[in-house]
Amino acid sequence: MDLFLKDFSFNLLIWQFLLLSTFLFWLFCLYDVLKSKFKANEKLIWTLVVIFIPFLGSIFYLAIGRQHKL
Repeated sequence: MDLFLKDFSFNLLIWQFLLLSTFLFWLFCLYDVLKSKFKANEKLIWTLVVIFIPFLGSIFYLAIGRQHKL
């Protein structure tokens, strides 16, 4: 029983770390989109992509969107 609790606590710690790091990554991308200048409606489009597709939208923004900043 004691081994199960130690293993469970460690797994919970790993999940909490992954969740927190994913949230901070999403928050960083959202902040970067909002503070940057884009052409025409690209800011609105990237904001919606990052908000509605949190993890993948953030990856897409870092891979593609940052190159389109003014």
